[in-house]
Amino acid sequence: YCYTDFLLVPDFARYNEVAHAYIMELKYVKPKATDAQVQQKSAQAEKQLRQYAADERLVRQCHGVPLHLLKVVFRGADLVVCEEI
Repeated sequence: YCYTDFLLVPDFARYNEVAHAYIMELKYVKPKATDAQVQQKSAQAEKQLRQYAADERLVRQCHGVPLHLLKVVFRGADLVVCEEI
């Protein structure tokens, strides 16, 4: 089974108007990390997100709504990558 950092899925029993689901993968590099190290973590996050999105059990939890894949990378306390793939 996949272990995402954050998985937000619709709860149609309480909120029937929810139209989207999200997976967020967070990565961290040290404050003095190079741009190449940031890019490596970003690529790692993207690879993980694609694997999670291919998991049929996770897709079933989304109840057919669009699934958004979000990657977030911090260099120290600075947000350096935040994008949807």
